[in-house]
Amino acid sequence: MGSVAVLVPCSSKKNVEVPDMARAASLPRGPQSAVERAWLERLRGLAPAMPATDLYGGRAFRIARAAARGAGADLYICSAGLGVVPGGREVPAYGVSVSAPGSPDDISARVEGRFVVPNWGRALTGSPYAVDLRAIVREADLFIVAMSGPYYELIIDALTSLPQLPQLRLVGHRLDRRLVPSLHRYILPYERKRLDELHPGTGFDFPARALAHFLGAVLPGALGGHVEHVLQRQP
Repeated sequence: MGSVAVLVPCSSKKNVEVPDMARAASLPRGPQSAVERAWLERLRGLAPAMPATDLYGGRAFRIARAAARGAGADLYICSAGLGVVPGGREVPAYGVSVSAPGSPDDISARVEGRFVVPNWGRALTGSPYAVDLRAIVREADLFIVAMSGPYYELIIDALTSLPQLPQLRLVGHRLDRRLVPSLHRYILPYERKRLDELHPGTGFDFPARALAHFLGAVLPGALGGHVEHVLQRQP
């Protein structure tokens, strides 16, 4: 069928207890660059707890993980605390989020002044657990990103630096309003009302449900699941 890889967001719900020192709230407040350096230094001192694919317990993540396993796809996770990590990589438990205002794990609350999500994502490429997203995309026959807006912002630098790649597909709600025009050609045309009929759920888990439908219904139906035929039809 060809190699398929998917990138999905992490989850604030963890399957193990997160130490206080591994939470955003434990970091000193300061300029974003100083917070970035402090977090990367903190990461180097944290002990791995389990494979990344087993760390997260949220509903959306569980849907995406099951879809990837069912399709035999390689799973990668876009983590607000670790960067882009392979699902099988041993990682520490942590509490950092870019989409939970008011939470103790909200990293923006540690930043004095404006918090810039793409800058945080760029800093996370220096994480000891992260891999190069651009290399993953280039190596896969089909690479699907299924995430919400804030997580796309974490990787926007890598996405926009890629040459035109026919194997790239992007899933999410109203991405045409969040992504630069050069990426619009890669967006899979999922509409929430129709998806709710096929795969009921919430707005929060929309990307994971769309991914599950694509991997479970579209990909196998494309002449035996051959990736090249999916690429000819989509988008």
